[in-house]
Amino acid sequence: MTGPVATMVAVTALALAWIVVAVTIAILAARRFRLAETVLSAARVNAALLESAPARPLVVRPDLRRDRKGCAISLGRVSLG
Repeated sequence: MTGPVATMVAVTALALAWIVVAVTIAILAARRFRLAETVLSAARVNAALLESAPARPLVVRPDLRRDRKGCAISLGRVSLG
């Protein structure tokens, strides 16, 4: 190959390499973006759940009484068998 042809081949090969790198980065970024959207969606669902039904401390005693904010509520006896 002569000088100008070799230079043109080298420039073309370099351009193709940059295109391959750019496409690879774009694909990886799209995957990460989808994963981030999934995480954000789950966070929104959890936030909505906490807004609609906030967590409250609850203690279940051995005699099956529940204590919530100092109020004792009887559950009665439960048969397990």
